[in-house]
Amino acid sequence: MHKFIQTYSHPSYDDPSDVIRDYKKVQNYAAANPQQGSYAVSKALNLPRGRIRSWVDDDGMPDCYRGLQTALSHNWIVEEWDDETARALNCLAAWMLSSGGINDNWVPTFVTDSEAAYRTLRGYASLADLRIERTREPEDERPSEWRPKPDASVLGRVLYTLLGVKGYKSRDEVSFPTYLDEAPEHIVLAFARVYVQQRGTPREDRNGEIQLMADRSDGFWRALKRTLQQVVENPDDIRGDAWPLRVRGDAIETLRQYPEIATE
Repeated sequence: MHKFIQTYSHPSYDDPSDVIRDYKKVQNYAAANPQQGSYAVSKALNLPRGRIRSWVDDDGMPDCYRGLQTALSHNWIVEEWDDETARALNCLAAWMLSSGGINDNWVPTFVTDSEAAYRTLRGYASLADLRIERTREPEDERPSEWRPKPDASVLGRVLYTLLGVKGYKSRDEVSFPTYLDEAPEHIVLAFARVYVQQRGTPREDRNGEIQLMADRSDGFWRALKRTLQQVVENPDDIRGDAWPLRVRGDAIETLRQYPEIATE
């Protein structure tokens, strides 16, 4: 939750967590003293009136508090990985890292290159309490682009807390997500499957070997290779001393499909 709140800023506060603290304090006091306006509330709580006037007199709400309430209403603040929403967010994070992005307004986009990929993405979005709408029609062999709704910018902030990637980043600025280091194995496997489906290219001339290319650093490559080796039975089936990574043998069957995450 703290990492999500830190994606916001406020002109009067260095730490957006303090905004939420003061807003709650003001709301509690105003509820107990409904006859008092912003001047009286500011005096009673020793807070600048200009900072809280809209909260008291206009029923305003700071962006960070509104965003947090929105994220909580969708169950997007991940505290454990046992529910469908958290598992869907993990898959959406993998999709975004492999073929998507978050723009400067925190709006995420996802790319699909087939009807099957679209149906899978739509399923993950539905499990995360979202719909998706097309923002770019496929043309000239360019894939489709999709944006989630509602509350796209809040979702973008949530995914940023998992990936740490927003806007244009050079190859050396994109690191592999560290939340997978402490995630259960089924979450790591689901992430790996989505990533391979989105970035992998089967090579029929090499018995179906899957090749993975990305304009990413050596550190990203090492972390991705380690992650793939972690979830397959034989780590030697993940080959390559540099880009591209190659998925061979039984690992192909393990990683060649999108994960099913819905429960009965």
